[in-house]
Amino acid sequence: MKLKSILVVSAILALAAMSWAADTHPDFSGTWKADMAKSDFGPMGGPDEQTNVIEHKDPKLKIKSSVKGGQRPGETESNYMTDGTESVNKRGPQELKTIAKWDGAKLVMNTKLNAQGMDINIKATYELAADGKTMTVSSVINTPQGDFETKVVFNKSE
Repeated sequence: MKLKSILVVSAILALAAMSWAADTHPDFSGTWKADMAKSDFGPMGGPDEQTNVIEHKDPKLKIKSSVKGGQRPGETESNYMTDGTESVNKRGPQELKTIAKWDGAKLVMNTKLNAQGMDINIKATYELAADGKTMTVSSVINTPQGDFETKVVFNKSE
């Protein structure tokens, strides 16, 4: 009888621990500066510098981006939900529709937009290094002219 009780309690504790582990995700909050030497912006090239300020309180995620140089300099602010609901953000006349979901410790953001009559899909995967000081954003961009990939490595600055 005692053994059965111990096994039941152990099973309950194991399930609770698995549930807790499944509910915890990395916190991307902080100020992040792109490391241009370690990044690959693909065929379009990248900016001279980029800083992202992220406020993350799951499921809410806000990214304020400041870009200098390159094809799209300026400042933007985007708000997302990480629970799989669609978020809509604007970039000038463009409307970006994004669904963000967790894949383990990685945040995967699928964005659809129309630019100059072309439908574009972007799958961006956000991942923190184990020490929390480096964030890598890997993207696959699908366009009517072909697909390409980018990788931007950010270092946390305090």
